[in-house]
Amino acid sequence: MTLRLTNLVPVYQQEQQLKTALRTSIANLDTGDRPRVISQWHIDNITAAVAVVASKSNLQATSEQQAMIYIALCRIVVTILTLHRQRLGGRYHLLLPALQSLLRCLFIPYSYPPVPVSAHPYTVTHAASFTRILTMLCSPTVSAVSRRSKREQRSDNHILNDPTKKAKITAGKNLHYLIMTYCHCQTEGRLTFEVKRKLEPGLWAMLEVVPMEVLRTMNAGMDAAGRGIWKGLWEEWRRSTGKGKL
Repeated sequence: MTLRLTNLVPVYQQEQQLKTALRTSIANLDTGDRPRVISQWHIDNITAAVAVVASKSNLQATSEQQAMIYIALCRIVVTILTLHRQRLGGRYHLLLPALQSLLRCLFIPYSYPPVPVSAHPYTVTHAASFTRILTMLCSPTVSAVSRRSKREQRSDNHILNDPTKKAKITAGKNLHYLIMTYCHCQTEGRLTFEVKRKLEPGLWAMLEVVPMEVLRTMNAGMDAAGRGIWKGLWEEWRRSTGKGKL
């Protein structure tokens, strides 16, 4: 799956740094059985570029272009998680802004007059693409987290023998920020019923890996509106899964 977004770059002519990152990196992101061809610089710049593109909702792009760009951005993140997951261990400060920007796109902002659902470019298809990213983060495959050289594997043997467990722990230490973003977005916009239902597997997956003490701290740090939304989300998860006691 070679991702060629260079045809979309003219939509963002003012972002010279973004154009450079896309043109030099994305076309070769999928290296098949040679993932080390892609450097850490490529991964960092592409991840940052996803956040920039997804956040540029004010740029002159048609609804069709916005919808197409969103799917392409999700495919980029999925490819990184599939082939280059081991490079994300200490890079959540770059990944989280990308995920937060993609999540915000799914919300229809409150306005007067209200924005009709038909005018919003993002649908259940886009929610499904984003949910796939969340489930991959929270339930990584062995192959995705084990694409390392023999030298790297030897150096890590004394740290943790289960790479999937290590990846889940790392995700759990960071994804509460995305849960907070979801709650905040609820105060500024709305999701259609279908989009919300499509997001739920990803939301539930995050709640499975974030430690309980982190969730309690997150709850304490929210304002009244955020805590109310978080309480409702928690209760929905409990009803749906039969788990959880905060």
